[in-house]
Amino acid sequence: MTLSAANDTMLLRAQDPHALYEGADSAVPFYKKELPSPLSFAEPDTMAELEQRLHLIMGRSIGELTQLSKLNAAAYATAKGFAGQLVELFLGAHAHNQSGPDFTKLGIELKTVPVGFDLMPQEHTFICAADLAPRHMIPFAQSALFHKMQHMLFVMLLAPRNAGLSMGERRILGYFFFDLTGEHRQQVETDYNEMQELLLSHQFDQLTSSLGNVLQLRPRGLPGKDVVAVHDEEGQLIYTKTRGYYLRSSFTRTLLQSFIAEQGVDSEALNQLQNFKKRLHLQEDDDDSATNSDGE
Repeated sequence: MTLSAANDTMLLRAQDPHALYEGADSAVPFYKKELPSPLSFAEPDTMAELEQRLHLIMGRSIGELTQLSKLNAAAYATAKGFAGQLVELFLGAHAHNQSGPDFTKLGIELKTVPVGFDLMPQEHTFICAADLAPRHMIPFAQSALFHKMQHMLFVMLLAPRNAGLSMGERRILGYFFFDLTGEHRQQVETDYNEMQELLLSHQFDQLTSSLGNVLQLRPRGLPGKDVVAVHDEEGQLIYTKTRGYYLRSSFTRTLLQSFIAEQGVDSEALNQLQNFKKRLHLQEDDDDSATNSDGE
């Protein structure tokens, strides 16, 4: 699918989001614990159904989706991960924060990736939490990380750094599917095995952000929060921050570049991006440094 601003008139003119998806009334209200929206959509049963839903949200701004979901936009103006939760809500992803993939019936993990005007990722991407006290070596093929990454759906969200865009102005640009095979799988598995060996030997001081070529094992949460008791190399009980597996932005960058090279970019989408940039009087930030994307 090429990147495109939404031209689906059914979505653009829809007054009632329930009309967009069959089975919406019978869906389990999973996200009422996360987002107090009265809407809930059944998990898609087929790839065709999932792609239909993706097509319907393409080109939509977060502000528009917030209005359709009947949420108070002001309450989520700076909420971390809010855009990703909205995407999950409208696509019917029901395995939020579980060890399995988000779309349990299809076996697909969903990740919303903030991108800049160059369509490249702005952040490292959180995949799943890490077990910091494994009792034995868990083969990669049996790990939660592999089950999350085996089949993935990346949704691109326009959210350039230092551009002054509000949460509501951020916009969904496109999507692509990714299967972890071949060289990509070998790269991830190599990093995973190295990290597992350090965890098994309790060498927590070696678990730095520089470890790993495509993966990072890094702390999650706020400073001083979310700590867990573990044993160090001498067997002493210590406390360390919880950690999660992240995809480096350089890795997702190569995936995005491959997608754009193979599928192309819709000219209308490019024109809208350029017009948006001119309207904001922006100069593109060439800094490639990335921060953590914890669920967005």
